[in-house]
Amino acid sequence: MGFLENLIQMKLKTATGKDVMKISRAFELGINEAAAEKIAAYLRKNPVNILNHSDRLKLVKEISRIAGEQPAKKIYRILSELTR
Repeated sequence: MGFLENLIQMKLKTATGKDVMKISRAFELGINEAAAEKIAAYLRKNPVNILNHSDRLKLVKEISRIAGEQPAKKIYRILSELTR
């Protein structure tokens, strides 16, 4: 695993609800604070490699379950663009 991958993994494992809310606001995802906390808890408990397509899909499905379909679709598009 390269330096950048390690950095991303570390950030995901230490994500807080505030971190998720910052991203939600920046990308206009429409995630509320309660959902942000649940998403952060999921990220801390479950290793997610956003560079791996199947891991991204699992993450997006979980976000869809927590925050709804619209934010999940936006996140999927953003992650797909970033990981090209």
